[in-house]
Amino acid sequence: MTLTFLLSSLVLVNTIGYANSYGVFEQYYVSKLRLSVSQISWAGSIQVFLLCAVPIVTGRVFHYGLLRALLVVGGLLQGICGGIGGGLVHNPTLMCVATYFPERRAFAHTLVTVGASPGGIVLSIIRQQMLPHAGLAWTLRCMALVVLVNSILVVALVRDRLPPRPRAPSSSLITHYAVTVLGVDHSNSLIILLILNSSGYPVRILSALEADAYLGPLRTPVVLALILGVLFIGWIGAKTVTSLYVLASLFGLANGAGQGMIVAGLPSLTTDLNRLGTRSGMILGVRSLAVLTGPPMAGALIEVDHGRYLYMQI
Repeated sequence: MTLTFLLSSLVLVNTIGYANSYGVFEQYYVSKLRLSVSQISWAGSIQVFLLCAVPIVTGRVFHYGLLRALLVVGGLLQGICGGIGGGLVHNPTLMCVATYFPERRAFAHTLVTVGASPGGIVLSIIRQQMLPHAGLAWTLRCMALVVLVNSILVVALVRDRLPPRPRAPSSSLITHYAVTVLGVDHSNSLIILLILNSSGYPVRILSALEADAYLGPLRTPVVLALILGVLFIGWIGAKTVTSLYVLASLFGLANGAGQGMIVAGLPSLTTDLNRLGTRSGMILGVRSLAVLTGPPMAGALIEVDHGRYLYMQI
């Protein structure tokens, strides 16, 4: 059980952690390719969209006893299409963890998602340090090695608890704001991205404890969504680098807690573990529409406002 828990955290490093580090590449693409923020945002949002949409299919496949097959195929596809590959491995491993914890599933799920924060930090540092010196190709090769090692460990050691089910007769805009509006250099913009990722690390556990003790795994995300809305309005007043550091840490706290609770609330929607993967996949599929359209829409609002962020923040 403990081993499966740790291996699932490695999957979060390869998927959510990898996606969280996209902000460094976004700045690189904007400066090198001369594309707009809205155009560049599509690459990151499509990746996260696929990460959430693919589980519509993988949830049911997981219950057919094909966990290892999903991990192998997903690991291979991550080298070609990170979103599809990540979607194949992300949801099944989280559902596998849920089957080992009949009680306190919200806490277990949220604790697993802690892997997303160090993943975003380590991969962001690799990108930032290697891009100027080794170039894009070797930076990607180094990151691919990290993902490959994690994938090999997961495929070799993870174990499914339930027998196969019988078959029936399927963030980074804040760093751009720092560079373009406040005049922060790219090294300091990395610090903001690291704060954004690392500040969510401890609060994932605290939000799970709070959900188990008080509001529950379905009400807690509602409160966190309201907090994020307030922070977006508060972003309007962030006119200095110091205030942006504070804002990034608060965003990281609320976002980290929210990401953990979205997954943690899924097992409470059904008492039948044989349908857990299918139902969670359907919910993540709906969520994928928001992550697909959100960043490009934000970029378009910035362009409409002639480079200012007010429309997007509101």
